[in-house]
Amino acid sequence: MATLYQAWKRQRRHPEKPDLRTPEFRIPQNCLQVFLLDVSDSMAATLELMRAWVSKTLGEAYLHRDPVMLLTVQGTEARVLTPPTTSIHFVLHRLSGVTEGGATPLRQGLRLVERVTRQWRDRYLAIDLTIVTDGRSTESLNDPDVEKSLILISKFVRETVVVNPVPKAASFARAFASLIGARYLDPKEFL
Repeated sequence: MATLYQAWKRQRRHPEKPDLRTPEFRIPQNCLQVFLLDVSDSMAATLELMRAWVSKTLGEAYLHRDPVMLLTVQGTEARVLTPPTTSIHFVLHRLSGVTEGGATPLRQGLRLVERVTRQWRDRYLAIDLTIVTDGRSTESLNDPDVEKSLILISKFVRETVVVNPVPKAASFARAFASLIGARYLDPKEFL
């Protein structure tokens, strides 16, 4: 019908090649950017660097209108710091109140990422995961529950990146990235 309308509009009896085109409308793809931040004792020296890097990354997400979600691991638990939001100020405000300390429950963090992925996978066309950690987990990651979580994460998360701001912990961070099937970002590439 659209091609006949275009021909009629141009006062032609038969549709020609220019009439066969119709405009394409594309819905912008929203990609949920999930950040899992390790704010344990071992990351204390890098907390300001981590804030600066997340701020820089938030600016890029804002340009694409991608919502951002912050999760933290600390002590014995992982928690949601911010639900999905496009408000950079809200995310930065919540991030400014984070204090370091405690253990590194990466196992709990991966299980939380799985729950988040299950909850939001139908709402967004893609989910990208960035884990900022030195990879030194205080809990064993060789666990059937963690394996289940990793299978679901790899199925529904488009890209996973492990960012390590601690140069001396590179071997731990690389091993963690390899375990979860993530791309490893070297400390030199951090900022």
